[in-house]
Amino acid sequence: MIKAESISSCYSFSRVKLSVYKLAIIFCLGFQFIANISTAAEEKLLEARMLLVPQAEATMSSQVSGKITNIPFKSGSSFKKEEVLVKFDSAVCLAQLEKAKAELAKAEATFRSNTTLLDMHSVSKLVVKISEADVKRARADLHIVNSTLKYCAIKAPFDGRVIKLHIHPHESVTKGQKLLDIVDMKTPEVQAFVPSLWVRWLKSDTPFTVTLEETGKTYQAKIARLVGKVDAVSQTIEVHGMFLENHEELLSGMSGIAIFKKLTANE
Repeated sequence: MIKAESISSCYSFSRVKLSVYKLAIIFCLGFQFIANISTAAEEKLLEARMLLVPQAEATMSSQVSGKITNIPFKSGSSFKKEEVLVKFDSAVCLAQLEKAKAELAKAEATFRSNTTLLDMHSVSKLVVKISEADVKRARADLHIVNSTLKYCAIKAPFDGRVIKLHIHPHESVTKGQKLLDIVDMKTPEVQAFVPSLWVRWLKSDTPFTVTLEETGKTYQAKIARLVGKVDAVSQTIEVHGMFLENHEELLSGMSGIAIFKKLTANE
């Protein structure tokens, strides 16, 4: 006959064993939950070649034909907005200006005279209309000469640096001829071509890092904009980024690697 104490002892042992089993299951589930969170939080590093490009650049061309008298800034020189970059010989323009002023004065005098004669019925209304048109034409010619005179001094559109000179002092150039290439003084932008599939997760303000070959340093940046077209041949899209801080040592044309972090859960 089994004693009551033995039955009670076995029952207690079974309860303890069951509790341990439950704790083991809870521990395993908890470990799996933590493992899932860790997996979901894993980041994948993706790389793309990049290039630094200026935020603004321009090729200044001649608006007049003439002889260059002065080029104050050389290749690599910095300048401020509105400073004269190229100066032309303005002697011809000044002579044309005086001529245009004289033509206007003549036309205005003729118009006044004809208006007086019309009151005296000495000329027809047609003569007055023609002389009035001559005044308007002379004023237009003067405006053209004044505009041309402004082109005898090419001024900087922004603070920047001269990258390349296409001309030299004392040379004669024609209208439309290239004079010099300039870029602005702001910190360059990051330009990269990344796989088009990245648009699934790559958005404006997405952070990334840039490691430049020329400086050997790593910089913090973020996506500024995505060019709204995928290249059908390479299946890439152009993206532009901006640095989070200004760095005076950065120059347009530097290159390196852009590194992006992507959650594996997004794949």
